[in-house]
Amino acid sequence: MRDILKGDSSSEFDKFYQEVEELKDIWANYRQLLLSYKESEEVIKRKNEELKEINDSKDKFFSIIAHDLRSPFQGLLSISKYLVDEYETLDKDDFKELVFSLNEALHTQYKFLDDLLNWSRIQSGRMIMEPANLNLTGELQKVLRLFESNIKNKKINLTININPKQKILADNDMLSLLLRNLISNAIKFTHTSGIVEITAFAEDDVVLVVVSDNGVGIKQENIPKLFRIDIQFTTHGTNKESGNGIGLVLCKEIVEKHGGKIWAESEINKGSKFIFTLPNKSELSD
Repeated sequence: MRDILKGDSSSEFDKFYQEVEELKDIWANYRQLLLSYKESEEVIKRKNEELKEINDSKDKFFSIIAHDLRSPFQGLLSISKYLVDEYETLDKDDFKELVFSLNEALHTQYKFLDDLLNWSRIQSGRMIMEPANLNLTGELQKVLRLFESNIKNKKINLTININPKQKILADNDMLSLLLRNLISNAIKFTHTSGIVEITAFAEDDVVLVVVSDNGVGIKQENIPKLFRIDIQFTTHGTNKESGNGIGLVLCKEIVEKHGGKIWAESEINKGSKFIFTLPNKSELSD
């Protein structure tokens, strides 16, 4: 190259060569910055789209919630007004039926509000998670006591297949909420004299828990809707028990908060299985 640049001194050539090399380095750095910028721009765009999708889902969810908070009160007000206006003329059986209907509707609404409150607490970080090594059978028995009358009234055949010493790493209150919702659903959608089975076993560093029933089942096209925040999917139980559609959304939040997974398997008229995993050995991730 020095032969080509005739008339230039060696020092001038070296200076020129050095400037060229510096320009090449500057261009290489510029290209790298440009690529990084484009990658960052794509990441930001993707994150913005994800955020918009989440916000749209939550907006739709709260619209559903607002409707479902208001609608049942129309029925409650109608029953209570009828009791006030006609209590002197009602016979004992009619009065009893109306009071039972009012009581059941109030219980349903209370559970709905309780589930909604717990979901919002998890979302906002106000439900502080304090994981501990819990005995799964012991925690399950506490929850099952809440359903003794439901199980007895429906003559449910309840089976538990869990190692009595099985430990699970979970927050006590959250685990109770999770089990309550899944067991309540299993009982609700099981026919009289039906079967509800709760099974658990350790698999590597997780405990896999299965709550199954031989009840009405769920259509395959409806299974993806079960844990969706923007689709409130709910049906009545075999004894016309009401649901609120938020219980399984809450279950998903709880399980994922623990770093686990939850899913459902079902066949119409054959029953359903709700399966979730929670840690039994490893530390929980943030």
